[in-house]
Amino acid sequence: MWIRRAAWTSPEPLGLWGQERAVEALDRLVGAIQRGGHPRHLDMVRNNGIATSAVEVAGALARRMDDAHVQVAPHPTEAALRGVGVRGLLARADRSALVLDAHDLVADRARLGAVIEAIVHGATTELPATPGAATVTHACAASIVLIGSDGARKALRDQDARFDQLWDERVTLRSDLPRAPTEAAPVVALLQRIAQDGHLGDVSLGAYAFVMEQLAGRPARRDRVALDPNLARRILTEARLSRGDEERLRSSDVEAAWARLQWRGGTQEAAHRARLRRDQLQMATTGEAVGVVNGLMVYGSGASSYSIPGRITARVSVGRHGIVNIEREARYSGRSFDKGVFQLGSWLSATFAPESHPLAVSASLVFEQNYGKVDGDSATLAEAVALLSALSGLPARQDVAMTGAMNQRGELIAVGSLNLKIAGWWRTCRDRGDLTGQQGVLIPEASVGDLQVDREVVADIAAGRFHVWVASSIGEAVELGLGRPAGVAEEPDADTVFGRASRRLRSMSDRLYPPRKPPAPPAPRSGSSGNGDGKGA
Repeated sequence: MWIRRAAWTSPEPLGLWGQERAVEALDRLVGAIQRGGHPRHLDMVRNNGIATSAVEVAGALARRMDDAHVQVAPHPTEAALRGVGVRGLLARADRSALVLDAHDLVADRARLGAVIEAIVHGATTELPATPGAATVTHACAASIVLIGSDGARKALRDQDARFDQLWDERVTLRSDLPRAPTEAAPVVALLQRIAQDGHLGDVSLGAYAFVMEQLAGRPARRDRVALDPNLARRILTEARLSRGDEERLRSSDVEAAWARLQWRGGTQEAAHRARLRRDQLQMATTGEAVGVVNGLMVYGSGASSYSIPGRITARVSVGRHGIVNIEREARYSGRSFDKGVFQLGSWLSATFAPESHPLAVSASLVFEQNYGKVDGDSATLAEAVALLSALSGLPARQDVAMTGAMNQRGELIAVGSLNLKIAGWWRTCRDRGDLTGQQGVLIPEASVGDLQVDREVVADIAAGRFHVWVASSIGEAVELGLGRPAGVAEEPDADTVFGRASRRLRSMSDRLYPPRKPPAPPAPRSGSSGNGDGKGA
């Protein structure tokens, strides 16, 4: 890997490393405070990667405002904000800054009321020291900085509709950084800081490179590195506990530590895969079957998430119901999943029955042996191929798993959790025996930029034992999955996937809506002739 010893340092706290937008916003705030005038209020949206704290933001401001006062109070009460007999935190002298955590305002509506009063009216009312005492109002000259998650903001909006209008500027902290030789130094320095703060001793560059690889393979794109100090700290700490206090951590140490962490946190996945090995979950990784396609489902969340394949099956018959989404009928599906099936139904109607005949089909789709909530539209491609297999009578390959969303025009669009899904199918195929060299995963072309699979998977792909195919349309996908040219629906006599499906659908339509017989020609009038010999009236 191209990683080098980092010479990059930053005066910023750990939570603000690599956050150029946030640092620039803090600089603008400091400039406004030092110039005097009205307070300027900044809202900073914290991401799930680096949990930047109010203390860290206050520290960054303090370095920029040596001659000014920066204050942060952990979990301040309404009394502390307003003051009781003395000025509160909100009523400070000019050229000051107050840093608050959004979750503290969520916890107590009275705190939010004090902040809104200070920003809207530029003043705050002091709480009386004794019952019945006169209230005192102080001018609020302090600039307020709020730091917290987006979820906290949603709760604050629910409490007061004016919340979004309070802030002069809002900045969202990034959850990843570029992964390039010129951009690696901040990430390496971040890892070194984590090792230093955790007293984890000497760590080799190879060990840091492996940790970066795992961070890049999580939610980030291939050219990005996710900022997840908690995960990095867990990997390095686990490696140090096994290596000893004096030895230098090597790449093999952190690789073994990562494997142990996955094993300890993989209880649910292990139970799931045991059911696959005992054939309690129906699944085939070789052969062919009509109307059966292997989809990919993601379970869990965060670092403990994993992917297990699931059979998607389709059955068709003459009828008027269209596509029946069994998951929706059983109330197991979410809105995104339902939207994908609706779009599939729209594509089917527009492709095979635009004007010439009604679509006389009842087709059921189901994720077999699924007994929990399913959401997302990434199964739409697999559902479409299963449906076309059932309509055409052509068997689908069982050594291929598919993931991909599809729009009404049959174009494939990007999906999430791509690397987990590829690894999940690869493990399933490997658990069933040696890889055949024909097994693999079909993904949307739009998702190629997200590929960042494990080293073992890469090795099998390079050796030709496993494959990752890409497609941009449903036509390209069915050619791989059904092993026959896709063709077009307008040519029902052709021996293609769409041609065979079109013939089947037209036959169904003729059964349910038989063509009307042409009217019989009118019978000739009795007693009339064409030679003029008939009698007149």
